[in-house]
Amino acid sequence: KVIIRNTLAMLCHKIGSVIVSGTDSILISSFVGIATVGVYSNYKLICSCLQQTTIKFTNSVTASIGNLAVSADGDKVIAVFRKLYFINFTLAFFVSCFFYTLSNTFIKIWIGDSYLLDDACLLIITIDLFIYQIRQPAIVIINAYGLFWPIKWKSIWEAVINLLVSLYLVIGLKLGILGVLLGTMISTLATNIWWEPFVAYRYGMRTKQKGYYKELIKSFISFFIAIAILHFSVKYIDGFAGISSIMILLINALVATFVLLVVYFLFYSRNEEFKYATKLLCSIGRNLLKNKIGLK
Repeated sequence: KVIIRNTLAMLCHKIGSVIVSGTDSILISSFVGIATVGVYSNYKLICSCLQQTTIKFTNSVTASIGNLAVSADGDKVIAVFRKLYFINFTLAFFVSCFFYTLSNTFIKIWIGDSYLLDDACLLIITIDLFIYQIRQPAIVIINAYGLFWPIKWKSIWEAVINLLVSLYLVIGLKLGILGVLLGTMISTLATNIWWEPFVAYRYGMRTKQKGYYKELIKSFISFFIAIAILHFSVKYIDGFAGISSIMILLINALVATFVLLVVYFLFYSRNEEFKYATKLLCSIGRNLLKNKIGLK
């Protein structure tokens, strides 16, 4: 009975996910134009490559979280979840901000100016990329504990909200592709961003979401501050005359690295999870160095 119930729940989840992922392209081609779908697909291709790379990290720890769930107490699982969230936020913060800073210049070099989206569309795509990555720790807990039944209707509601809001913004307000992208973002904020952590905490770790939403708000604040600074720096650097696009790409990458490190350290240098992540990276670096010396 448990297997059948969870299988039906996973079926509902997959149906909703397929509808959500396929709705954007259908709406854009139907109400905006097929050519716009081609332009949008270039950004989606870059996002998909980034998501497939970062998702390997979260997928790799699912089995460990599941083992921890049956062999350790709840406090231990919560402590590990907090570390996982912070490391995952770090990935989301740097990957999404670099995408915002460099994607337009990269596409300009790759296929030309005529395949660029405006700043508003780029911002919404970047926010979606950030939200996608920030959701992964809660999804890891749901998968590790097998909590498919409590989220059975989540993707269905997400698909319905996405379709209705997108249609209103595209047809009613005539926002074009921006309306479709906004509809997707609104449906994610209305369902995934709170439903998944609620299920992970209540049915998985069996505790209240103490501090989670506070940490989530802090994550978004640091992200938007970094994006605001990068937006003006990119506009300033792009205004330089007589500089090749490749040089602009390199300058933007260096500026983005500096800005992101400053914002990141200002917000998180005193965080316990930051200290843990720093020690972990140092340990990995020392082991790699020892292995390299050993090979010589």
